[in-house]
Amino acid sequence: MTKRKNENLLFSHYSQVNIMGKVSILRFLLSIFASGVALAKLLCDLALIWLTLGWKVRRARKAFETELIKQGMAKTDARRISAQFAALKENVENAFKRSLMSAPGPNVLINLRTTQGRKADL
Repeated sequence: MTKRKNENLLFSHYSQVNIMGKVSILRFLLSIFASGVALAKLLCDLALIWLTLGWKVRRARKAFETELIKQGMAKTDARRISAQFAALKENVENAFKRSLMSAPGPNVLINLRTTQGRKADL
């Protein structure tokens, strides 16, 4: 009887390991799915911000042009001055793109560590 009890314990241990393996795989897949959902939401939010920024700048530029024209400025001069709104929008977009492209990689961190060591030596 004790031999059977030991065999049952042995088999139950294997079944628990198998179940635990399935649970950990399920948790891993769930975390990958949750990360994908968060990334998709982030990309949608960034696209919405980009579209909204373009729309608001276009409206502000047109309103500024019409106000300058109402005050008696020539149309070409008003368009030239209001073009600064579009230039500012492009500057904001380029700054955002540069911040994404210049994310520190492992080589940058290694270089920072070596330069910090050199400063301590001086």
